[in-house]
Amino acid sequence: MFAAEQPLEVSITDACLTNFDLNKTNMRNDTLMIAYDMSLNVTLRNTQPSVGLYYDTVQAEAYYAGELFAAMTLLPF
Repeated sequence: MFAAEQPLEVSITDACLTNFDLNKTNMRNDTLMIAYDMSLNVTLRNTQPSVGLYYDTVQAEAYYAGELFAAMTLLPF
């Protein structure tokens, strides 16, 4: 017997941007590069406490205007 997969409740509880630079990569065109240091505290809550969960792989992705600009694999939990 298998339990139906239930989504986790995911929330960002804290965000910190310590560096943000926007520079042209080439003076002959309008190509821009953004460099930043950002840290996030993420809270994941099991919506079914009677069922234990273990995740081997969780991929966090950040998008702006539909474009992926950052991705990170989180440690298993």
